[in-house]
Amino acid sequence: MKHFLRVVTQFFVFLYCKCLWRGLKFVTRKLTGRCELQRICYNNKHGARRTLKIESSLRCSKNALLQSALSVHPDKVEKTIEDIMALKKINPDTNPQLGISLQASLLN
Repeated sequence: MKHFLRVVTQFFVFLYCKCLWRGLKFVTRKLTGRCELQRICYNNKHGARRTLKIESSLRCSKNALLQSALSVHPDKVEKTIEDIMALKKINPDTNPQLGISLQASLLN
């Protein structure tokens, strides 16, 4: 019985992580017009909580550029942020705070 419950639990975790979570992120992006990184940066005050949420978002991303942003050399952070903003199609002129927030989080 324990094994059966473990398998069922793993199945639901898999289903949530692979299907429902990505679908929820897609719907939220379409409704708000902001990507997950923008929502994190604009809805949370600067500090450890926002940094941890940004790191978690980058780590869980399916894009290799976003995953590698966590381990980038401090000299290449600005270039990485430009690449992220280009990938996410974020205009730096209309969202200047996002670049600053990402830079502060990646340098910590």
